Amino acid sequence: MIESGEEYYPALFASLLAAIQRTTTIAVKGDAEFPSLLSSVRIGGVEIPTNHTGDFYLLPSMVPDVTESLSLTDVLSGKYDNALKDSLLILAPTATGLAAQHDIPHRLSIPGSLLHVGALRQLKQGYILTRDDVTIGLEWVAAISLAVISVFVVIAFNGAIATIIFSLMQAGLIITAFWAYSNHGVLFDWSFAVVTSLIGFLVAQIIRVMRTEGEKGEIRKAFSTYLSPELVEQLSKEPEKLKLGGERKEVTVLFADIRGFTALSENFKDRPDELTRILNELLTPLTDAIISHQGTIDKYMGDAIMAFWNAPLDVDKHADKAVLAALDMQSALASLNEQLMGEGRISKPLSLGVGINTGSVVVGNLGSNQRFDYSCIGDTVNLASRIEGLTKQLGMSIL
Repeated sequence: MIESGEEYYPALFASLLAAIQRTTTIAVKGDAEFPSLLSSVRIGGVEIPTNHTGDFYLLPSMVPDVTESLSLTDVLSGKYDNALKDSLLILAPTATGLAAQHDIPHRLSIPGSLLHVGALRQLKQGYILTRDDVTIGLEWVAAISLAVISVFVVIAFNGAIATIIFSLMQAGLIITAFWAYSNHGVLFDWSFAVVTSLIGFLVAQIIRVMRTEGEKGEIRKAFSTYLSPELVEQLSKEPEKLKLGGERKEVTVLFADIRGFTALSENFKDRPDELTRILNELLTPLTDAIISHQGTIDKYMGDAIMAFWNAPLDVDKHADKAVLAALDMQSALASLNEQLMGEGRISKPLSLGVGINTGSVVVGNLGSNQRFDYSCIGDTVNLASRIEGLTKQLGMSIL
């Protein structure tokens, strides 16, 4: 229907449909509460559903090609008189630039006359496309639901699986829309739901990536001071290992204690800052030796260090690496003794007692929900501490 002011006029194909049925009556059906809102148009024995503005939805496949038109000259010359007997003709220019051109799905610049031919074809075959308020409401429901589901999919699954599930959801929506279109003539606009869910999916993915990178940054920051760079990188890829809790695992535990530091501290009672600097200079190379052999620093206890191997991630030949770290610690302390004595900061060399033990422990994040440390507990730890204490009695540097 064509609206002009308060009057409605039938489109060309509607007038042709009336002429075919030899009727002059065109009944317009509206809403009882809102008479200005149209719902259908009845022409003779054909009822054409429309939207509230009187628009009729045309199926693009019903629109003929321009090549099916006839030359006006040939028609006027009588060439097609027998073929066109008792027929209705639409006389209109079809050449580009001579008539109003329209774009339809998959085709551009279609002469307006061909759209009317397509509408008559569609009505003849009884194929009616509908797009009512219920369909529009379902589009909104589908758009919001799929957007929410897409966010949950991103949260619940990793990137690859989430993308596959999201793609299947989109494909299912489009297939369902085309099924409704092809079998029931329901014009469901799937593009709105696809775009909305895609926005939800991408936003959730971006937030997840940013959050994951933030967690990895926190892990690197938290563990970089007492883990080797290789272990920190591996741990950042498996952040679930940082949850509160533990596991039983075989590890190698090392305790190291600087001998003579307590007596040295008596000489610096009035200079605690200098004592602190010396302690830091001692612990730094000892820590480097542990980390360079893939060990994990558990804690510092004054002038003592506790470390372990094979947690939080597996370390091959962890017992061997603990021994190699102990040897490097002894070498590092010898070099540091020469430096400190040469500078006159200590009067006699310091020594280091190292105790090493391998066995089963409970290892994990131990503490409270507010604060926890990655550590290990068990008889293996206690025995390693006692072994370190025996180094002084037996006069050994490493046991």
